[in-house]
Amino acid sequence: SGLFYVGLVLLCVATYFITVENKNANKPKEPKPKRKFNVKWICFISIAFVANGFCSIIQTAEQNKCDGLYKNELMIIALLISAVVLLLLSLILERKEIKGGIKQSFAFGSISGLFNGVLNLCVMYSVNFLNASIVFPLISGGGLVLTFIIARIFFKEKYSTVQYIGFGVSIASVVLLNL
Repeated sequence: SGLFYVGLVLLCVATYFITVENKNANKPKEPKPKRKFNVKWICFISIAFVANGFCSIIQTAEQNKCDGLYKNELMIIALLISAVVLLLLSLILERKEIKGGIKQSFAFGSISGLFNGVLNLCVMYSVNFLNASIVFPLISGGGLVLTFIIARIFFKEKYSTVQYIGFGVSIASVVLLNL
């Protein structure tokens, strides 16, 4: 519908606003590298956008097709495939740095994987009881809000007015994209 295209435009606007450098932030002791929009960044954010959408579609379709059964099996297979692919990519692309980061990545990766699994399980239970057009905007908007709050409170992130506006626009875009 037309709301989807409005949401897509708002998503692009929000992404630009949120990534604008904050001139009011406290200057770090080390110079921060400038963030730039480049082709590589746009490709990766596009892949993440499409992959996340397909993940939601597949979860919903599987739960509708299988009458709410086989949640655990789908998650185990999907997470196993992800783990194998990422391990292979790490061994190929980061073989020199992999030894130093194994302990740290194991701890943080395990915690992240646990939360990811719980989120996906909750999504699959939710699509059985609620309309997908309600579930996914709540998850997306909730993730944005949670990330924003954690960055502000725990990491003392300072946002500019433009970044606050971008945050608000991003929530509106998520809702419009999922209507």
